[in-house]
This record gives sequence, C-alpha cells and structure tokens, in this order.
Amino acid sequence: MSEYDGEPIYGMAFMSRGAGRLKKPMELLQEEFDFCIQDEDACGIVNGELSSKAFDKGKAVERLCSFLGVSGADTIAFGDSMNDMEMLQAAGIGVCMSGGSPALMQIADMVCPPVTEDGLCRGFEKLGLL
Repeated sequence: MSEYDGEPIYGMAFMSRGAGRLKKPMELLQEEFDFCIQDEDACGIVNGELSSKAFDKGKAVERLCSFLGVSGADTIAFGDSMNDMEMLQAAGIGVCMSGGSPALMQIADMVCPPVTEDGLCRGFEKLGLL
C-alpha cells in the first residue's frame, strides 16, 4: 500500500482466513465493488476478487457483441470459477470446466472435461465448433 498513489482501483485479488473476516470490507465497499468469493479450501482459506461494479466479464461479452454487431445468443463462454459467472450468464451457451467451482457448474448450460484432459477441445467438438 505504500506504493499506492491514489489511482482508481478496478479490481483486486485477495485471500482470507475464512469468509467471516470479509463481512466488514464487503459492507464498506458494496456500493462500488462486487465481491466474487471462491469456495473455501480445505485449510479454511477463501480466495476472491474485488471488482468495480462498472466492469465484469458479462459486460465485456455484451460490449463486444454490440461492437461486432452480433447477438449474445450466438456466443459461447468457457469458464471455471465464480469470476466467470456473469460471462456464462451473458453468453448464449455457458460452459463450465469440470473441476471448476461447483456453484458455477450448477448454472452452466454444459460441463466439459477439465483443461488437463483436453476439455476445451472436447467442449468445442461437442458444440460442433471443430
């Protein structure tokens, strides 16, 4: 923080020893920022991201579609963690990688194998993209 000189903050990654410790920061920052909290690991560590409400991957899909003049219904998004949620929701088809966030798998239209098992290629094949 000693190097921070007041520039705008658009996003930040963080780790916390338990979700309870995030309650106060979330209350203080909820008007300007969204918190994307990952699942707690076996040691009780919570990973997450703080991002400006003005930006997320879903908005990026919408803006790109608008710029290119294509329908969001004609898009496919692949992701594996909760920071991909808005992107999967904005896309016509949302695909979660196996082994990704259980909550993301619940909202995905399709789950494909993990990247380590050629999941992207196999997902592309299943969707008729190859």
